[in-house]
Amino acid sequence: MRTVRLTIDGLAYVLMSGLVVGCGANSSFDTTDASVDGEDSGGCLPGPDGGTTADSQPDSGGKDSAKDAVIDVDPDREWLDCPSDMVAVGPVCVDRYEASRSDATAMDQGVAVGPAHSVPGVIPWHVDLMTSEALAEFEAACVAANKRICRPEDWRAACEGATGSTYVYGNVFDARTCNCVDTYCADWCLEHGVEPENCDTGANCGYVHDSFHLMPTGSFPMCTNELGTFDMTGNVWEVVPSKVDVRGFEVRGGAFNCAGAIDRLTCTFNATWAQLFAGFRCCLDRI
Repeated sequence: MRTVRLTIDGLAYVLMSGLVVGCGANSSFDTTDASVDGEDSGGCLPGPDGGTTADSQPDSGGKDSAKDAVIDVDPDREWLDCPSDMVAVGPVCVDRYEASRSDATAMDQGVAVGPAHSVPGVIPWHVDLMTSEALAEFEAACVAANKRICRPEDWRAACEGATGSTYVYGNVFDARTCNCVDTYCADWCLEHGVEPENCDTGANCGYVHDSFHLMPTGSFPMCTNELGTFDMTGNVWEVVPSKVDVRGFEVRGGAFNCAGAIDRLTCTFNATWAQLFAGFRCCLDRI
C-alpha cells in the first residue's frame, strides 16, 4: 500500500489508498453526601442548574474511537471556505464556540429549540443527564443550522491541533487556562482574605472552596490553539456520536465541576457516566 503524508491547513494526515488517517444546580454541596455510584456521576459535583453529586475520584475514561479514525478525503479536492463562526480543521469546519441556543444569555442557556449557534458570551446549550434523546436533540440542532454534529475524529483533531497536544493549549496542565473545578481557587482565597500560603490550590480545590461554576462561551481567551476554537476542554463536556461506544456517543473535554481535571481535560478522555453537564459543537464538511 502506498503511503503519502499530507498537510491540510497545518494538520498532518497519512494518505493510504485514497483514505486519510488523522495523525494527531447551585454549586454548594456537602461532601459527606458525595457518594453515589461513579458509573452514573463519575466524580462531578453539582453545578448551576442542580445535578449530580459523586465521589471525587475520577475513573480512567472510556474508549477513544478517534485514535485510529479514518477520514475519506481526496487530497486534490478544492476545499470550501468555512463560515465566520467556524474554523478550518483539515477537511472540516468546526464551530469556534460550544453550541448555544438562540435565546441564550450570559446568565442562562435559554429554552429555544431550533438551530444551534456558535457565538461568544453566552451560557452553552447543555443537559445534566446525557441520554440518547439528548444526542438526537443535539444532532437536530446542528442539522437545523445546516451543519452536523462533530464526530470523534473532528473533535480530537480540533483539540490536539497540528502538534497533537495533550490539552487544547499544550502538553502541560494549567488549571486556570480552561474552566475546570480548580480554576477559581486562588480567586476565592483573594476575595475571602485567605493568605496565599494558606490557600488550597491543589487538585480538586474547587470542592474545598465551593468556587467552581459554569461560564459563558469564550470566557477563557487562552483556552484555544492555533486553529482558533475555544473551550474544547473545560466548561461543559462535548458529546460526539460514536460507532464503538455502546451508548452511541462519547463525552469529551472535561467540565467545570468534575474532579481529576488533569486527566479529564485531555483531548483523549471519554466520560463513561451519564450524570454530567454535556453540551456539543457542530461541524461542516469542506468538500
